[in-house]
Amino acid sequence: MSQAALRKIDNEIGKLVGPEWILAILRQETAGIIRPGFEQHYLSRLNGKHPTVDLEELRMQSMSMGLGQVMGANYKRVGAATATELFTAPAERQVEFVARFLSVREDVVKKNTPTEADFHKLARYYNGSQYAAHHYHEGLARWHCEFRMLMSL
Repeated sequence: MSQAALRKIDNEIGKLVGPEWILAILRQETAGIIRPGFEQHYLSRLNGKHPTVDLEELRMQSMSMGLGQVMGANYKRVGAATATELFTAPAERQVEFVARFLSVREDVVKKNTPTEADFHKLARYYNGSQYAAHHYHEGLARWHCEFRMLMSL
């Protein structure tokens, strides 16, 4: 699925993402077990900025969803029609959403041999400013290395 998603994105927008990055994110975020994560502070902020938008839509935008736990507010960035689609899309499409989200950090995700700084940079981008408190960058590095090795067999 990651290879197919990458081919599609490369054909559409010419951005390269190494498949091991997608797999590392999927493993780090859900390990295949999908549980939406609701962020109340995010909903409060969105509601303050967009008081006329339907609360159900704002609630969906305030959740991280799918295999890659992409935040619902990023639905346009990843090519989804709505925030709800991030949760209801088939697995193949959810993998594509992760690839599209990662393609913004092409400076990191096209590298064959990322540095420790690259893992920090991507961890902050994907998981937020508190990523280091729960060693997100370390898990990302571990999974990236493991999938890179498995893909070379």
